[in-house]
Amino acid sequence: MVLFKKILVLKFFLLFIFSYSQSSVSTLMDSLVIAKDKKQIIDLSLKIADELKTENFTRSQYYINLAKEHTEKLNTDASWKDFYDKTKKIYFDIDALDLFQEALLSEYNLYKNTNEEKRYKLETQLAILYSRLNDKKIALYYFNKLWKHYSDNKEYYFMAQTKTNIGNTYLNFDDAKESLIYFFDALELLKYSPKEELEITIYTNIGRAYSKLNENTKALEYLLKSEQRINKNTTADTKSWIYLCLAQLYIQTKNADQAIYFAKKSENFELTHNTFSQKDLLETLYKAYLLKKDYKEAAHYFSQYDKVRENLNIESKAVNVEKIKIDYNNKIKAQQQEIINNNKNSSLIITICILIILLLIFSILIIRYKNRISKIKLEHELKLYRETELKHQLEIRNKELAVKTIKETEQKELFQYLMTDLKKIQSNVEEKDTKNSVNYVINMLHHNSHINNWEEFELRFSNVYESFYQNLNHSHPNLSNMDKRICALIKLNLSTKEIANITKSTVRSIENSRTRLRKKMGLTNSKTDLNKYLTDLN
Repeated sequence: MVLFKKILVLKFFLLFIFSYSQSSVSTLMDSLVIAKDKKQIIDLSLKIADELKTENFTRSQYYINLAKEHTEKLNTDASWKDFYDKTKKIYFDIDALDLFQEALLSEYNLYKNTNEEKRYKLETQLAILYSRLNDKKIALYYFNKLWKHYSDNKEYYFMAQTKTNIGNTYLNFDDAKESLIYFFDALELLKYSPKEELEITIYTNIGRAYSKLNENTKALEYLLKSEQRINKNTTADTKSWIYLCLAQLYIQTKNADQAIYFAKKSENFELTHNTFSQKDLLETLYKAYLLKKDYKEAAHYFSQYDKVRENLNIESKAVNVEKIKIDYNNKIKAQQQEIINNNKNSSLIITICILIILLLIFSILIIRYKNRISKIKLEHELKLYRETELKHQLEIRNKELAVKTIKETEQKELFQYLMTDLKKIQSNVEEKDTKNSVNYVINMLHHNSHINNWEEFELRFSNVYESFYQNLNHSHPNLSNMDKRICALIKLNLSTKEIANITKSTVRSIENSRTRLRKKMGLTNSKTDLNKYLTDLN
């Protein structure tokens, strides 16, 4: 009875929250309709976008674009700074890292040549973002700039925060020993400017580092220190994170009950939906119940985890993030080239000063050498980014080609089944007109089923891998057409079962074909993998 009452109260609470949210959005929309001032339209549009961000991101994006249109009409630094600051927060709250990165870089461009405190906050966000995106070099570049600024000004809290963030970067790259050095340095610095929230964060990170080093006793000691410091001022996000770290540690030590207990506590404070933090929490709950062998609950949380992972669209976001990084690096390269040109012009003027000509020549040589090294590094990084993008595009085209081939094969099968059924119907029909109509449909299906799907497949395949067949014929002229087709399907990374389905053969037959191909290609007595051999044959 008590449980029923609790559930009833929770339902009414959720209904109230939902109704309030809808009412709030409706009120804002009504205000937007009558608004005429551009600044007011921008503010209202962004407020509506913020309200809708977790419920309907497509509509949220519409209002962000509406705000952007009116910001372009105002076109002042202040309006752009406000626009990017608010949109950046919306994207961050829902873990849209690609869009968050784009907004953050745009906002940073408005501050990077100033000495405003906002500039250093944005550089901190950039450093943390690049750390999350596994770009250690750029992350440490920004963190080291921040460290110099804060240490020059003796700002101990921000010095401790920067040390913590650097430690987190090393921890993200599985260098737990190095990360501990920075975390303990941060604790020392925090003594000069105590802040409880940061202290909790440092203790939690120390616990995570010891956990990665499999020093579970120390890990538990520091995580429990974090838990003991939780109070009414501790944010829900921080509480959820601490309890999640404890749950993950208990999974590592095979303590299913404690893992579930702390994961459930984390769930009580997890306020976001379709975010990476929710994904991590659901994954932890799934693993905890799996450890307990409660397969029903494990399946339930795995289903939720899989939905969140699908909604996050991780692969697509990763591609977008890489594109933004490439564009931004190109801008940096152009700016650096401009700086180099300015340095050269300045050097010509300075050389007029005869008294410092020797020192100037020496300085120019050093600058040129450094610029040359930087240019080579930038060009190498750009090349790597381009290769990564091309690899992504090739993988996508491979998937599209394989899926289309399978669908066309299934369509051909469907035609065969339909013709069989129609022939049975035709034999039972007595009316001549109906019989002729059925016969016409059978002929049409028969015509379509005899379209040579293989010729169309090979044409599409050749568009993706232009010289594959040419190189295959040159290296192995004794291959039959069927052998070449199987080679093409293997290059698309299809499994034996998938190849059997497409070619209408048995799995055993395809395995025999693979053995025969190895023999024809002279790979029988070598350790070379057939899949790798064909993948490398471009």
